[in-house]
Amino acid sequence: MKKTFLSFTIFFVSIFLISCSKPKPEKVVVGEMSEYHDPAYGFTIKYPKDWKSMGESGKALFSPSEAVHNNFLDPVNGKRIGAEVSVVAKIAEEGKTIETLLNDSKTEIQQSGTISKEEAITIGGKDGKKISYQIPITTKLAIIGYTLYIPDDTLLFEIDFRAFGDYFDAHSDVFSTMEKSFIPPVIQKKTDNRFHPSEQFEKYDTPYFSMEYPSNFNFTSPPKGKNDFVVQLGGERLDCTIRFDVFGANKWTIDKVWEQNEGKYKAKKKGDVMIDGNKAYWVDYPGAASIDSRAYFMVKNDKVIRITWNIYSPEKDLYSTVFEKTVNSLKLK
Repeated sequence: MKKTFLSFTIFFVSIFLISCSKPKPEKVVVGEMSEYHDPAYGFTIKYPKDWKSMGESGKALFSPSEAVHNNFLDPVNGKRIGAEVSVVAKIAEEGKTIETLLNDSKTEIQQSGTISKEEAITIGGKDGKKISYQIPITTKLAIIGYTLYIPDDTLLFEIDFRAFGDYFDAHSDVFSTMEKSFIPPVIQKKTDNRFHPSEQFEKYDTPYFSMEYPSNFNFTSPPKGKNDFVVQLGGERLDCTIRFDVFGANKWTIDKVWEQNEGKYKAKKKGDVMIDGNKAYWVDYPGAASIDSRAYFMVKNDKVIRITWNIYSPEKDLYSTVFEKTVNSLKLK
């Protein structure tokens, strides 16, 4: 009798436990997909047509419903069911690198959960990383997920797939399909429409010197005043020019000429150099606003050759090398 009672007790307890345990969610079948194109950052990703596209430009969010999304916003008091996916574009601002952004994200995960795996991946033709994680909600339940980190130029894309407990495995096919559909933006190289000095040089001859200059530069003749000779050349910008003045040296040596002229410049940097076997002094000095200026002084046959250039600072990379090449090509007469 006791054995029979015990058997019935075990049976009913088993039935009670089975009836009280939650059934695992059914596998979600991948159906028709919609495509999201981010208007700000240009990436695309597909998501289930019966899901909602939420979020904003650069912070896309895909969830079956707003109620499911609210479960993730408040997992302690929510129903703790469902899955969702987000795509966030982060910009590597000045002082930060893509690696810094990645480390910041990993630290954020570790503040509330644990990283279970980290591996290298390739997605959308880009090399990246996949970090799997768990964020505990109770002693028996956790948010399970993984984040794909895709660097692209100065951007880091974070594609996060997350679900509550068994809902993670139930959405594995959906996650995999969305992951494979991600296409990073096509970065269009900026076209440099600025005027570029020609790489081809032509010869210019004067009674005092000859030189070579970019073939697309133009010559002008400023008023020479008391000078013996004046010529100026440049490209499209009127604030990027190189000018040559020739005037009498009054029997002074180059050292004496420099001594008499050095004080006229608020030198940022100065020195001397040999040009066509002749000693020359040079000085960098502040010109007008956003203008870098330099002057050279040299003496040949009792004539001072003064070269002055002005370059618009943001385009120094275009002009400084060309102007230096022009100066170094001088042949004094």
